[in-house]
Amino acid sequence: MSKFITSSLWNFTANFLIRVMSIVTIPFLVRFFLREDISIFKSFQAFVLILLTVIPLGTNILYMSAPPETRENRWNLFFHISIIVAVALSFILFFSETITSFFVRGQFNQSLRILLILFPLIEGMKVIVVTKLSSILDFKGISIALIIKQILLYGGIISFAFFYPALGVLLLLVFFSEGLELLMLIRHANWKGINILPYRQSKRFGIDKTARKFMFYSGLEQIFLTFALQFPTIFVVIVIGKLLAPEFQLPFAAVTIPVSLVMNSIAKVSFPHYSNLRENEKIRNSLFSLLFPVTFILFPVLLGIHFFAREIIHIFFDKSWQLAIFSLQTFPLLMMVYVLGVPSTFVSNIKQKPYINLIYAIVLLISRIITIFLGYKLAGFHGTIVFFVAGDIIVRMLRLKVDMTLLMIPLKRLFHYIRYNLLCMFMMLILMWLGYLMGLPKIISFLAALLIAMSLNYYWEQKKVKDLTIKLLNAVLPGRFSFSNLSGS
Repeated sequence: MSKFITSSLWNFTANFLIRVMSIVTIPFLVRFFLREDISIFKSFQAFVLILLTVIPLGTNILYMSAPPETRENRWNLFFHISIIVAVALSFILFFSETITSFFVRGQFNQSLRILLILFPLIEGMKVIVVTKLSSILDFKGISIALIIKQILLYGGIISFAFFYPALGVLLLLVFFSEGLELLMLIRHANWKGINILPYRQSKRFGIDKTARKFMFYSGLEQIFLTFALQFPTIFVVIVIGKLLAPEFQLPFAAVTIPVSLVMNSIAKVSFPHYSNLRENEKIRNSLFSLLFPVTFILFPVLLGIHFFAREIIHIFFDKSWQLAIFSLQTFPLLMMVYVLGVPSTFVSNIKQKPYINLIYAIVLLISRIITIFLGYKLAGFHGTIVFFVAGDIIVRMLRLKVDMTLLMIPLKRLFHYIRYNLLCMFMMLILMWLGYLMGLPKIISFLAALLIAMSLNYYWEQKKVKDLTIKLLNAVLPGRFSFSNLSGS
């Protein structure tokens, strides 16, 4: 568990620094670059993430899901599939004017098109190295490379905003930052003596029944799930246009900053951790130990974003982004449900049931496409937001129910475990809006509601808070803390 916590802390640190840089960059992006360029830039970032997750065709999940003692038998299959798919996608981009012309236009058209064709090769190699390092919980190297990549990207955006704010610059910055990250990951793996090449003594592919199942179900699942998560960023540009799309894209990205700061760290580490645990009871205990702190911390943060949406938009954007206020007020509700579901997402893979992920990914993608399209047709921009959030909540709650069934946990038991977190969240929501409606300054109303809710939560959950504090302190300074230290005895 100590290595799990240490890996999570590395991920958390990297994500924290990245989110801070992202927040600092937003005002420069919205004030200096055209809205049309922002919408294409966000779409291009989504496209890169789609490449990263589609390329392995589920073989990375097969490799990570295998028990540690037999895991390396799957390495050659994962490596060769990733390379073959990356090369194939590069050829598709080479011959596809439709895809490249969506992103590339203007002065550097031809040069950018060539760089775009190279992206699948970069992402293919990156997923190979990241998967190998993740399998041994070596998240230090991954985190450092990620931080340096984002420094180049966000630092470049701020620098060029003053003298050449163009779409071509944004795309070039993405290319060079992704390339730098890959070089750093390879250097780290070589320094640690970690082999990222195929094993000569093993079969090149070694496709058996289990491998075929994962390649079909997990491969399709990754394609559909990635499109479900990233394609809406592109799809809103098609449905509501390049001018309105950023008022959906940027608030959605903003509200995910605190959530992804914590949940990305947990998701990256929880899969190999659960895979090593295997047993239901151990996974259940680990799952509950994660759910309490993430809901304890993140739910009040999301309520704060909901409450101060107008002020956040005016500070980081400007007063012309009025529709973005409604987006930022509504998206936190979706993020709360997302927080509940992330820790158990990989249970179906560990249970050798990848078809569950495939069904979920298909349903989520269909739901998001329909709700964006139907919401805009029926009620304009506001309808898009409301339908999108409602559809996501329904699909994610159904997925959570399935995951709990696999672990033989009634959904009611999960909510019972975090009942005080949920109760205090509801109490805080009522108190802060009640105080504001009664004429109190917004900040006073929020702080008073937060203090009352968190104090009651701590009173009801003292033991859990102290246990969590001991685990975190022991991860940083092993063996120096116990319950008696915190109790003062």
